[in-house]
Amino acid sequence: MEDICNKSEENLDSFRLLKSHNKLDASIHCAYYAAYLFSIYSLCKNFGYTLNNIEANTRGKDTHFYVRNELSNKIGVNSRLDSNDFNKYIKALKKLRKLADYTNIRITNNQADFAEKNVDNLFNLINTKYI
Repeated sequence: MEDICNKSEENLDSFRLLKSHNKLDASIHCAYYAAYLFSIYSLCKNFGYTLNNIEANTRGKDTHFYVRNELSNKIGVNSRLDSNDFNKYIKALKKLRKLADYTNIRITNNQADFAEKNVDNLFNLINTKYI
């Protein structure tokens, strides 16, 4: 499971490196995947999921939706406010990733800063309460 955490941290480091070199579209991709992988890590580390369990429950389905939904529900048992915040952060990152990866629109510095705020908030929330 530590490998998932390490991959998440590598994506977060890549986000910051790419952003600092003004490679904003690629940086957004890394910010989203850092958050997504960290969400998987939280499900496994704190809530008893396994990668095999996640894979079995998502065959033919949207794994990203499943992970987001499962973690949101687990967090929501403890705090509806935390669940709302988690959803706000991950959805903002996913929206920016779709914009960066699948459109002809370029990511701006303001959008990259917004992504950084959201990924930092998501990591802080999960690190302090759900790991």
